[in-house]
Amino acid sequence: MKIQIDLSGLQTILFAMLSCKCPVKHETENKLFNEYFSLKDQKKQLVDFTSILEIAFSNPERTPLHNLYEFCSYSKDDPLNFEISHNDVIRSLCSTFHFNLQSRIIDYRIVLHTASFLISHILIPVNLIKDREDIVAIFTTDNHDIVFKNIFIPNDLNLQENTINYGIHMGTVVSSLTEIQVQITNKHLRLIDQFHSLVKQIQIIDYSNFQYYGDYVSNVKERFKRCYKK
Repeated sequence: MKIQIDLSGLQTILFAMLSCKCPVKHETENKLFNEYFSLKDQKKQLVDFTSILEIAFSNPERTPLHNLYEFCSYSKDDPLNFEISHNDVIRSLCSTFHFNLQSRIIDYRIVLHTASFLISHILIPVNLIKDREDIVAIFTTDNHDIVFKNIFIPNDLNLQENTINYGIHMGTVVSSLTEIQVQITNKHLRLIDQFHSLVKQIQIIDYSNFQYYGDYVSNVKERFKRCYKK
């Protein structure tokens, strides 16, 4: 098996993994990021994804890396030999494929607000705006805004002053987005049957007090701190 991935795409899927409550063991997270740093040190844009998968497959439960591999392999003639682009990763997180995965695992008995929970679990294109001392993310569609407050922006993302488009997943900014990637994301979001009706139910999502997770942003900060301990 020989599978390669764009390094930016690998960073995005790993950031998305840390942003969510996926059942990934601490040991697995650390191994994945150690391997990511090793691949990053090679200073290549296209890196080995097979070694990442081997670590992910050792986790007792399914991980976002499993999902990414499955999503991409469906469109390949040879599912054991192919390349994963950054766009592939973005599509895997904003498409009906990802939305359906999340909607199947939601516990409707305890989720306080279904719309904000489901929308948080998919990648959304946003603009970052300074609000007093904080940075908030804003998603606009059909003359309706959603404001994401108390978000987390990883230091390794290296925000650029001339970049206004970013992708947010569970309150974490996981990637910058080109104009083309914003278009890709919006088109796939529109294909989600419930997307329009869910968005209209939301004005603000605050990750300092999110659903039954409580101070979710602090939890995510701690996970990133642990994986970037070196």
